[in-house]
Amino acid sequence: MIGSGLKKFARQNGMKISHGVAYGSFYGYAATFCEGAGWKRIVISTRFSDPAKRDALRTELGKHNLTNLYRVKSLEIVENGIGILFLDNPGAMKKIEAFCQWFFPQLAEYGAAGVDVCCECGVPIQEDGCWKLLYETANHMHLSCAQKLQEQLDAEQAQQKQEETGSYITGLIGALAGAFLGAVVWGLVLHIGFVASIVGFL
Repeated sequence: MIGSGLKKFARQNGMKISHGVAYGSFYGYAATFCEGAGWKRIVISTRFSDPAKRDALRTELGKHNLTNLYRVKSLEIVENGIGILFLDNPGAMKKIEAFCQWFFPQLAEYGAAGVDVCCECGVPIQEDGCWKLLYETANHMHLSCAQKLQEQLDAEQAQQKQEETGSYITGLIGALAGAFLGAVVWGLVLHIGFVASIVGFL
């Protein structure tokens, strides 16, 4: 979801709002804004050409008390993106704006790929780019990469559904077999006319 503060901020920066998030090119990077109870979040879909520079960015950020300065609750840099979580309390939007003005201009120095680079394959996007929303994060990529990714996701979901269905059927067969064996044992016991606690155990 996204509230009025982030919506206004997103519109001022030419971003789109859809499916409960704001997304688009922000300071030249593929960014997504969203929020929940007590927090606001910015996710940057990017790639680092040099892992050493990515580590250097982590080191540089570690020199600053981002919580006191900008109300940053957590900041995570991974191979394919950056996630920044902010504490949402009165005055949070001003802190977020100040953080963006300080943080985003540094990304190019540390080799973070901009919005014109496909976040899936790492190749520059010409005229065949599209936005793909995955897990509340907008990714800018080639149309062919988006189609390939969607096919992979569909295949994974189909596989998961098949596994779940298989486990249900196996469980049903097991339950029926157990009930049948129990009925056979009780049938034999009642036929003989002898009832003992050991039958319950069986």
